[in-house]
Amino acid sequence: MAAIIIQEVEKTFDSYDPLKSQITQPRQHSEMLMQAVLREAFES
Repeated sequence: MAAIIIQEVEKTFDSYDPLKSQITQPRQHSEMLMQAVLREAFES
């Protein structure tokens, strides 16, 4: 029984990795855009 639960938990965690990547990449992109906007605002 415990082995089945462990397998299910591992399978669930494995499905989070692609989701984490999908969230992290746009977040990094938005941070870069915000830095560029701020740089442009203060340099002008």
